[in-house]
Amino acid sequence: MVPLSPLDLPSSSPSLPPDIGNSGCDSEMLKTLGELDLLKYASVFGKEQISASEFTQLTDDDLEKLGIPLGHRKKLLSAAGRMSTSGSVVKATDEVPNEFFCPITMELMNDPVIAVDGFSYERKAIELWVAKNQVSPMTNQPLKNKDLVPNRQLKKLIDDHKAKHGM
Repeated sequence: MVPLSPLDLPSSSPSLPPDIGNSGCDSEMLKTLGELDLLKYASVFGKEQISASEFTQLTDDDLEKLGIPLGHRKKLLSAAGRMSTSGSVVKATDEVPNEFFCPITMELMNDPVIAVDGFSYERKAIELWVAKNQVSPMTNQPLKNKDLVPNRQLKKLIDDHKAKHGM
């Protein structure tokens, strides 16, 4: 396992947690977490000594046991499924942007809505989620209300992308 220095991360990386250099996370796993904007889990993966190659074998139950909320588990599992043999994530922007996928179902959204947590979801998926849960699927924080607002701009972008690519 080769620790990655914060200087080795792409310049587009989000602000780095102060202990990122001491996380114990291997460089490929740090790179993957950085590409997913989930560097805050570096210490979790480092503590458990989960390498990028082992990452591809994780299940939703494994990630839940690590204390990772559902929305981030879905994002991680989606990335694990797209890992190439080189160990790097095939970027969603090469095909369909990640933002077009519901973080609950990991399917392309048809009726995107914004929940009070600020994230966009497929309407039916988030309606089912809030009927059974009182917390955000992305942050695991309590939802103040169950209001949903149509995300018309995202719907237009998705519809344009579908038309452009014959989907």
